[in-house]
Amino acid sequence: MMTEDRMLRLCRFDRDGEPDIGEYELKPDGSGVCRLYDMNGVEETITVHDKNGLMPPGIGDLQLLHTPVIVNRPDDPDPGESVDDMAESCAETDLIVDEYETGVLDADEAGERLWEHLFGGE
Repeated sequence: MMTEDRMLRLCRFDRDGEPDIGEYELKPDGSGVCRLYDMNGVEETITVHDKNGLMPPGIGDLQLLHTPVIVNRPDDPDPGESVDDMAESCAETDLIVDEYETGVLDADEAGERLWEHLFGGE
């Protein structure tokens, strides 16, 4: 296994009084944006501060988080196999979320199934 150290840059803030968290990016002009993603993969980009560090109206309580992460990569992966595994895993996650949204599972049941699916019940 090869490992790769990276830094995940997150921003946590309030938008119109509601909390949000997403991926932070410092733009070349000095302004900062946060990318938010919904469950369908739709991206929304929010300006969280201008080049002078001032937050726009509606944005408050901005926190920038720099989180170290380690990415484990197999030495010689089979690209087809890993893509198939990922697609299968995403399909299972989508099924659990759909069952929760349609009322087949309540919040506790959905949480338990997601935990088991994603972490193996650890």
